[in-house]
Formats: sequence, C-alpha cells, structure tokens
Amino acid sequence: MKSPWNYLQPVWKWIIGFVLLVGFITVAFYSSGCSSTVVPNQVASRTIAFDGAEQNAGVLKVWPNAALITEAKKSEYDALVALYGRGTAGHELVPPVRSGRGLTRLLGWKWGFPLHPVVWHIDGQALTDFLLLKEWQREGRTPF
Repeated sequence: MKSPWNYLQPVWKWIIGFVLLVGFITVAFYSSGCSSTVVPNQVASRTIAFDGAEQNAGVLKVWPNAALITEAKKSEYDALVALYGRGTAGHELVPPVRSGRGLTRLLGWKWGFPLHPVVWHIDGQALTDFLLLKEWQREGRTPF
C-alpha cells in the first residue's frame, strides 16, 4: 500500500511552482516600476483663483484703465499699502502710496453683482501700484 505522502507529491510540485512564478512576477514588476524616473505632468491652469466661494480672485470686472474688486481684494490692497506704501530698500515710492487713493466704494447690486453688497472701483494708477506691491510681496522684499 502506498503512503499518503506519495499522493501529495504532485500537488507540492505545483504549489512550489506557483509560489516561484508569483515571486518572479513580483520581482519583475517592482524592478521595472522603480528603475525609471517619474516626472509629473505639468498642469496648465486655465482657471483663476477663488475669492471665498467664487472663482474670480477678487476681480469682478476689468476695463483698460480700471477694475471692480471685491471687499477681500480691497483689504489685501490696504494691507500691502500699509506694508510697502513708502517703498522698499533700493526703490522708494515718490509720492508714497496711500490707502484709499484711487478707490471708490460702489453698491454691488447696481453693477450686476448682487452677491457683493459693496464693490470697489480701482483706477489705473492704483491698480498699477497694487500690482507692483504684489510683486514685491512675492519677491519677499524688505519694506521701509
């Protein structure tokens, strides 16, 4: 009579072969996946930043010499004027930028923006100053 071990010998050969095959496939996937450099795709954003729940970055309407901005954008302008209003080291602003110069308070619903009770009209010079001060902030310049 044959022992039970003799009946299991073909099964053990298949199990060992299957484990070796899975191990080989695993090593092949890991070696090919980790051997190359991964370069992420560059994202080309075509949308503007959010201002609260709206995707307008605080700018509601733009004309060649002026723009309508939200209350949050006006607060950002005032903060930059307080920081860089006199200029930076190596670039003094003459005359210094003053808070409120070039800004006019308007009612938003009259201009077609019912979600904004107050909008601000910013003239061309104040808008140019705002862009300059924003650039100085990005560069990390030291104010006077």
